[in-house]
Amino acid sequence: MGQASGAGTAAHRQACGATQWLEDDHIAADYAAHGGELHRANSGIAARTRLVEPSVAHLLRLTEDAAEAADALRSALGGGRADFVFLPVNNARVRA
Repeated sequence: MGQASGAGTAAHRQACGATQWLEDDHIAADYAAHGGELHRANSGIAARTRLVEPSVAHLLRLTEDAAEAADALRSALGGGRADFVFLPVNNARVRA
């Protein structure tokens, strides 16, 4: 998807500086904006798309066993099938 347009969309987005990583709150805001845009633009594709939570992506990164990772991803997808799966990438830093 390209840049979002329309009233209210920019209010959901959070900007990062040139040297900043995306954090979970940035990703959640973008997911909310993009999910709504996708649903309005093409509800059929939206139904076949899954936006994986940052915590699940982090768990997948830490899981060494491929079968466990596959089970975790299937669980995150609700046991269903998705044609499009988006996994966020961030700095995976745990906040104290």
